[in-house]
Amino acid sequence: MTEQEFRAIAGFPGVLGSIDGTHIKICPPANRHNEYLDRTMQHTVTLLAVCDARKKFTWIATGFAGSIHDQRCLSLSSMADKVASLPNQYFPQNSLHIVGDSAFTLQAGLMVPYKDHGNLTQAQVIYNHKHSKTRCVIENTFGFLKNRFRCLAKLEVNLEKAAPIIAACCILHNVALKFPDYLQEASTMDSPNASPSDSVQVDSNVNPNAAAKQRALCSMLS
Repeated sequence: MTEQEFRAIAGFPGVLGSIDGTHIKICPPANRHNEYLDRTMQHTVTLLAVCDARKKFTWIATGFAGSIHDQRCLSLSSMADKVASLPNQYFPQNSLHIVGDSAFTLQAGLMVPYKDHGNLTQAQVIYNHKHSKTRCVIENTFGFLKNRFRCLAKLEVNLEKAAPIIAACCILHNVALKFPDYLQEASTMDSPNASPSDSVQVDSNVNPNAAAKQRALCSMLS
C-alpha cells in the first residue's frame, strides 16, 4: 500500500519512504558551542527521519550536532546498512527504495536527484521533477510536526533532554494522525521559522549498481 500511495503522487515507482533532516534550535551547550553550530550559525540538533506517504514517521534518529551534514548523520545511524545493500528485510526487492535530496549519496536503497550542472537530458529533468514531488512529503511532515509542537521552535532544555523530547513529539505526531482533523488544524496554524535545508551536494564514489538502478528509473519515467 505504501508504494502505491507514493506512486500516486507523481508516478515514481518503488518508493517506501522519504528521508530528510531538519534542524531543531537548542540552547548553546556549555563548552561545545562550535560543535552544535549549523550553517546558519545557530545552535541546533538534527532530526533525521523517514516518513510514509501519509506523513507518518516510520524511522527517526536525532540528537546529532547541528554541524554534522545530513549524509554523515545517515552514515552514523541504523539506517546506513539498510540502504547500502539490497535486498534485505527492509527492502525485500531490489526495485524498492527511499528517496532523499542531493544532501545524500546515491545508494541502492536511496534514490537521489541528478545533479544539475546545466546539461541534464530531458529524461533526467523529468526524473528530477517526479522525484522532487515524491520526496517533498517529508518536508511537509516536518512542517506539520513543528506547527503542532511549538516547543520545537527552540528547546529550552539541557542538551541531554533534547533528543528524547524530539522523539516524543514524533511519536505523538504519529498518534495524532489517527484523528482526521489533526493535519487540517496543524496546516492552518502560523508556520514557525523554517530550519535550514542542508542541500549541499555530496561528492563520492557512486555505487555502480545504484547508478544503474537510477538510470533504469530515469528511462522508465521518461
